[in-house]
Amino acid sequence: MKKLVFDASSIISLSEKCFINIIGKLAEEKKAGFFMPESVFFETVTHPMKIRRFELNAFRIQSAINNNWFTAVKPGTETARTLQATMKIAQNLCYADGQPIQIMHRGELEALALLKEMNADALVIDERTTRMLLEEPQNLRSLLEFRHRKKIRFDEKKLLEFRRLFGGTRIFRSSEMLALAYEQNCFGKELEHSRASLKAALFSVKYAGCAITHSEINEYLKGVAK
Repeated sequence: MKKLVFDASSIISLSEKCFINIIGKLAEEKKAGFFMPESVFFETVTHPMKIRRFELNAFRIQSAINNNWFTAVKPGTETARTLQATMKIAQNLCYADGQPIQIMHRGELEALALLKEMNADALVIDERTTRMLLEEPQNLRSLLEFRHRKKIRFDEKKLLEFRRLFGGTRIFRSSEMLALAYEQNCFGKELEHSRASLKAALFSVKYAGCAITHSEINEYLKGVAK
């Protein structure tokens, strides 16, 4: 695990719950590179800096960048080319009542494009839709039909193109990052190194938006010593 690309959802989950120092310790001790594309930097720092409700969190993330725990990357030629191709696919991938619906946003798409250009080890993303699109698109159809209360149709050709580009991408969530930090003894002064603290941390990011279930958390904790 040397290079990870982060989407906004995971960075926000970790920062909102005051785990950014834990992730920074993990980055330093494992000598890992944590990257975000320019659009994710805008979404997590530039734009929320102007909104009182989100300003503090933006400062936390900017501080993590200043500490070299994260690196914001401007898109190169290859990233821009992949992003444009992916946006064309995404715009015509999913339909409800014969009309295309947006299921992915620019930050997620740019993160995928950056991951491909950097040949990174994994994408860190808490948002459920993109992860399910990569790992279990048929289950995503059911989820979208539940959300929209409409029949959902995928353009199978576009879905194949998307999976050809990004199939096999490893996905981590903020929960996996915290679990990894625990396993590597990187909780430091932020949290005591205990099963109870880890459980509390995992549930906190769940309620911050990380798409992880109670059963997934409980199943993982079975293998953790008290």
